[in-house]
Amino acid sequence: MWAYSYRIGLGLNTNMFLEANHKTLKYSYLLKKINNRVDKCIQALLHRTRDSLFQRLIRLCKGTERTARSAEISKSHRRGCGINKELIHCVEDGTWHVYTVSDRPPYTVTYTENSCTACPLSCTECKICVHSCVCSCTDNLIKGNLCEHIHAVEISKGTVKLPMQDRFCRESSVQELTQIVAQQTSGAGSTVDYRAALEDRLTIVQQLARSANSETAGSLLVSFDKLIKEMRAGIASQKELVGPHFPVTSAPPNETCRIQRQFQSVRKTCEKKEHSFATPSCAEIETTIQDLLGSGNSS
Repeated sequence: MWAYSYRIGLGLNTNMFLEANHKTLKYSYLLKKINNRVDKCIQALLHRTRDSLFQRLIRLCKGTERTARSAEISKSHRRGCGINKELIHCVEDGTWHVYTVSDRPPYTVTYTENSCTACPLSCTECKICVHSCVCSCTDNLIKGNLCEHIHAVEISKGTVKLPMQDRFCRESSVQELTQIVAQQTSGAGSTVDYRAALEDRLTIVQQLARSANSETAGSLLVSFDKLIKEMRAGIASQKELVGPHFPVTSAPPNETCRIQRQFQSVRKTCEKKEHSFATPSCAEIETTIQDLLGSGNSS
């Protein structure tokens, strides 16, 4: 999300979602085997993308699509319903100020000219998406969420709910995903085997060479010598592409990959101190008795 140009030495970062996706790719699609070829990795990624699109398509058809971003938008809408309309003032066309109970400056809500069709990051009640409004609060600027101030402005404007628009957006999303899945499914079986096609061409050349006379064979031989030189140069340049930053592994393709490292939670847990009373030893019992007898005699 942020450019690495001003974060020198940071390198790649990971999270739980990326690790879970990597584990699914390695164990379910690569069958826990070491992968040495780029084409197999790309094929596994395409299959993973196709299955993810199918899963999202099923959720959209069932109407049970629920993500963390949509849940945050719903929470912001409920918070926006609690803001008083008297605290919302229109400054100019497309710009609103939302005041708070505290003495801080008001939040500025500005409407943009961006219009999205079937945007998944939208509020079903206010009929707006995250690209149509901008607010000066941190919830919108940093997190990219539809904050409660934007919802409050829409509620104060008296936006009428249109139930048919949700159905239209959902159906358009389903149609779009269906077209993408159909294109990937049709393109998966249309891969061209260039080696088999090259062998077919060589078979045709052999048949033509048998039927050619001596003069035609001599002229064709010179052309074939040039073609062989070009093929050797192409294969040599292909071998030179393997640089030191792409090491060639010698592991067999049927070797099982190493177990993925398990990440532990970094949340700080409250340490519970258990107070237990241990059984006193014989020496401690005798010392306690003598102390009690001594205190009795002194009294």
